[in-house]
Amino acid sequence: MACPLMGLPDELQLWIIEKLQESGRDGFNGLVNLSSTCSRYRTLLAPTVFHTITLKNTVRSAESVLAVANKNSLAQYVKHLHFIGTLAQIDFIANPCGDLYGLLEDTKDAAWVSMVELDAKEVFPTVASNILSDLRLFPQLTMLTVSFDSDSWWGHPQSNSSMLTDLEHTDGSSQVEWVEQNVPYRALMSATFVTITRNTNHSITMLHLNLIPILVGAFGSTDWSEFLNPIQSCTVAIKGEFKARKIPRDENCCLARTCDDCQGAQCAGATTGYCYFISRLSQCFFEHLDSVTTLRIIASVSGPIWYVSEECGLGGNQLPKLRSLYVERVFVCHELGKFLATRKDVLEEITFQDCYGTVDFDYPNYPKGVGKCSWHCLLDYLSTANPTRLQSVEIRPLQEPLFLMAMESNLHWPDSGIEAIDLKVAQDLLANDPHRVAFPYAWLEDWDGLLDITDYYESEAFVQGDDVMSYNRLLAIVKANRATRLQV
Repeated sequence: MACPLMGLPDELQLWIIEKLQESGRDGFNGLVNLSSTCSRYRTLLAPTVFHTITLKNTVRSAESVLAVANKNSLAQYVKHLHFIGTLAQIDFIANPCGDLYGLLEDTKDAAWVSMVELDAKEVFPTVASNILSDLRLFPQLTMLTVSFDSDSWWGHPQSNSSMLTDLEHTDGSSQVEWVEQNVPYRALMSATFVTITRNTNHSITMLHLNLIPILVGAFGSTDWSEFLNPIQSCTVAIKGEFKARKIPRDENCCLARTCDDCQGAQCAGATTGYCYFISRLSQCFFEHLDSVTTLRIIASVSGPIWYVSEECGLGGNQLPKLRSLYVERVFVCHELGKFLATRKDVLEEITFQDCYGTVDFDYPNYPKGVGKCSWHCLLDYLSTANPTRLQSVEIRPLQEPLFLMAMESNLHWPDSGIEAIDLKVAQDLLANDPHRVAFPYAWLEDWDGLLDITDYYESEAFVQGDDVMSYNRLLAIVKANRATRLQV
């Protein structure tokens, strides 16, 4: 009996294929299985099945990818390579003395070896290095994603806080060299980026980096700068979700570490190493992205960035061709506003996702024009610059004011210019302007880096209306720019 699917026109079959892709991983596996049924589907589905391939630093994975690369009929369809650095091939255990040992699953004669005996080739096999250092094996490759499976990095029962421990300090240059030679996960990170920089005259235009917030020596090399220079679309996503150890609010809190104050989990964003990494984003990445038109900066849930003025590295002559900027989980700041203003003749769209403003403090010794700021301050930088090409500004989510959900009828803050905010005032404002929105405000706890949504500052800004007025001024410019473009 003939298969009814085979009798359908190619257009309908491709439509079915598209729907299978939309159904996620199970749908993709279905396409792979379907492509194995006959030569027709193998030909029809090859561009979809081989569009994105995954490479891990294991012999097994690398040999599979190399088989695709060596077959021109398949290599031509690869547009996106996703590299995942992992140590899952090493089965970590601990001996009674507390030393770590590992079993290399990829070796033919598997044996327990001391971690100090692992060399670079065991962590990063030559066959994997040969692929990642020669991306021209895939003639149509335009996108590279780099990720690390950090959950596979520790197996010792006492190592739940290993990443946070490493993030609690910064390494000097001599220390970086030592740890990248002796610590497996640091050796893996180093080998990954050193290998990538060996690509010259590459065809990669889209780069997506899922970064562990620890600096790698390769980021300071000329080869890294030259690799980044042709990139046109770049995503910098920073991982911050690690198994957190418990820390006390106060070192003298209690000896048993059993009270509620001693049971708070420390976020990566509160560590010295994380903040240092963020402060070096400019030197490691932004300064070398001369060809980038689209930039996405995504901070982790446990580590919103730019709360400290030294962290924001955007400025100067960086990113001269930037047309689209997406930032997620950042605190808006003066430095960001000034940078956006200098790009007034090239920027076309800006998106703020889950970003926060802070109150504009008016203290005698508080520096002016630096560090975190309110939403209206940021937006005024843009509207004052009068951007000529900006056609989209999104702040997501603009939300129902949090203070309207408060149980109390009044909110009071002794240091505020508004001594009391009556909810009736806010309700009347909403009645007159149902589309009036509240801009999110927050701050970070110093001791643990936890995000604290500040409903009071949000309510104060809502009643005063400065954020809304600044937003509307900028939207008027955006609307005019759109109209001008339609006339051209």
